[in-house]
Amino acid sequence: MLIKVVPEHGYLKELRSHYYNRTEEPTFSSRHTQDLFGKYFKTNESRRLQYTVILDQILIHHLVNMTPLSWRAEKNQIQRVLAMTEMEITVDLTIIIGKIY
Repeated sequence: MLIKVVPEHGYLKELRSHYYNRTEEPTFSSRHTQDLFGKYFKTNESRRLQYTVILDQILIHHLVNMTPLSWRAEKNQIQRVLAMTEMEITVDLTIIIGKIY
């Protein structure tokens, strides 16, 4: 059995807007990942999970350090986010449970 968690279009959209608001940073789609999963695993269940959460400054720092979104962001954009005392973040994921064929 395999459980795969796939980020969806709205995942961390607020952070994306701070980092890439003036560029052509593409939004991503989970379609390719889900198709690849279906190629090797029989999907038993798939469920989308969406909610927002308010982060305090400590959690903002953890988020910035954890996410690959920070890898390509400019330092001044990262510093602006790190200076925030509060930030609402969207969690938008699909959880897929499957078994090998």
